[in-house]
Amino acid sequence: MEQWIKGSGRKPLLSLQEVEQLVTEAQNASSGRSYSINDINETLNKAREKQLKDNGQSTLNMKGVHRSTVDNYKGIAALCNKATIVNKVQQKTDRRYTAETSLLSTLCYLMTVAATHLVIGERDETINPHAIGDASPGAILLHNLVQDCNDKATIRHISPAL
Repeated sequence: MEQWIKGSGRKPLLSLQEVEQLVTEAQNASSGRSYSINDINETLNKAREKQLKDNGQSTLNMKGVHRSTVDNYKGIAALCNKATIVNKVQQKTDRRYTAETSLLSTLCYLMTVAATHLVIGERDETINPHAIGDASPGAILLHNLVQDCNDKATIRHISPAL
């Protein structure tokens, strides 16, 4: 792993030990946070600025570290013990996704049934000759819920076959 330091070309901005130390410090902080790609970019820019100052060069027109350099150091940071790299946000667990989807699906279905089967107004026997008392317990419950939500207005049910 040390070979990339000994090869020809530019000298590294941070040694392997420095990268590992930065990742470890970030994870041992009170928040226990991960060392993100933004943190890596910021650290590399600071190291670049220090390198220029040590060489007696001006930092006024210093360019930021290239994206591929940040990606390379990101890969090195991933090799550190107990390292985690966060790109954006934590993914939802499968259980949470399933629960949310199931709940939303149920609510949407309930609203669709209520909107298509129940109408505010007096009962019209030509449309549906059956009284609400003939319906299933679930249909009666939905009828009562819609009625309660509309200030006890008269609700008529429409035959699902229409």
